[in-house]
Amino acid sequence: MRVRRHRISKNDHNEPYNWRDLNLGQNLAIYGTVYRLCVCDQFTR
Repeated sequence: MRVRRHRISKNDHNEPYNWRDLNLGQNLAIYGTVYRLCVCDQFTR
């Protein structure tokens, strides 16, 4: 498991990621690894 359930800071100002940051095609940098949100089901959208 790479990430446990907790708030992850998205920048140096300790602002956590929230649902508005999670868009398809968006890259998320978490602890030095870049994750790209590619697909989701209709319920998740």
